Amino acid sequence: MVFGWFRRKKKDAAAAAVPHWATFLTLEQQQRVEALALEWFRRRGDTPQLGEGFVKVGELQYGLENVAQRCRPLPPDEWRLCGEEHFGAIAAAESDQHEWEQQGDDFGWAAPRLRLRLYHPDYVAEGRGDFMLHRVDVPHTCSALVADLPTAVVSVTIERLGAWRRDRGEVFAQALLQTLQECPVEWERVPFGKAGQQVVLHVASAEHFFVCSHVLALDRWPDVLGEHGALVGLPDRQTMVVLPLATAGGKALVAAVGQLANLVAERHHGSPGSVSPHLYWWQPGSRSAPQLALQELRSPGAKVVLVPVPELAAALDRIAAG
Repeated sequence: MVFGWFRRKKKDAAAAAVPHWATFLTLEQQQRVEALALEWFRRRGDTPQLGEGFVKVGELQYGLENVAQRCRPLPPDEWRLCGEEHFGAIAAAESDQHEWEQQGDDFGWAAPRLRLRLYHPDYVAEGRGDFMLHRVDVPHTCSALVADLPTAVVSVTIERLGAWRRDRGEVFAQALLQTLQECPVEWERVPFGKAGQQVVLHVASAEHFFVCSHVLALDRWPDVLGEHGALVGLPDRQTMVVLPLATAGGKALVAAVGQLANLVAERHHGSPGSVSPHLYWWQPGSRSAPQLALQELRSPGAKVVLVPVPELAAALDRIAAG
């Protein structure tokens, strides 16, 4: 079920000794992931060097966070296979990346493959922002222009845009339109909240990496928007959750808001392809473009507390009053 990823797990005491990239693992688990990665590259004939959250082979760095997040929920005896599948996919993707390097300057060839993908802002902060095409559509995220290849998603560089001789805004618009058309999502209505006070949470998911991009056109699904808008979570690349804010929801809906903040934060920290731990308010009003307000989250101890903007706080008060 979709909600399997919402289960909160207790932290092991050893987690305090784990570097920040693997806080969801114990120290022993992190070392197991690192050993799997080093072993795989050595078998391939490489000379890998271990960094904090990555393996470096020559001039290339291969992040370990995604494979660690994939391994975490599995039994220990399945970790090796998980690692083999993950790094095997990387090897397959290298051939697609080579084709992109050879043909990517041809806009006629590249254009149908363009997509818009949302990332965590750290993806740009790690040095990629100097050469990759990106912008900010949703606060505390990064919208990157990418090429969707059979076994790889490749960032489009600023240099490549120059070779195409196309307007930046035109290319981004085409990429978003193609993402919405070619990368559909499936919606599931999930009962959410405490027993006897449950409301409906809408969960969008897919096997591709562009689920969160659909938040830029959320008005295509009016049933997920209430008269006070909706709260949206974008925890990872394959999941978007939407809680309609309707007066009929009453106190049960308001109670569910705090739970949603905790569950989205948990999903973000424990899933491959993390995007954002925050909640966003799709504000009522113009439906021609998203009006997404970032909601502040605070963490007193292990619990996440939502601190809404004043306008949202007022809307929640009206909902609670019925």
